[in-house]
Amino acid sequence: MDGWYTADEKIIRKFKEILEEVLGRKVKVVVELGGTDGVFMIDRMPVIQFGTMRDKNNIHGKVNLSI
Repeated sequence: MDGWYTADEKIIRKFKEILEEVLGRKVKVVVELGGTDGVFMIDRMPVIQFGTMRDKNNIHGKVNLSI
């Protein structure tokens, strides 16, 4: 299956701008390598997956850890 992403870059920039204002710091936009339900909606609306993505996370591991 091909990768998927929101082609609407304007909405991604706006989301990032609002998030940085709320958090008071810069944030990165990265690619999440796992599957989400967003794949089923991407053809009908922009999709942004929001959450933690750091080296020390153990997402879907024995100890599912987001710190």
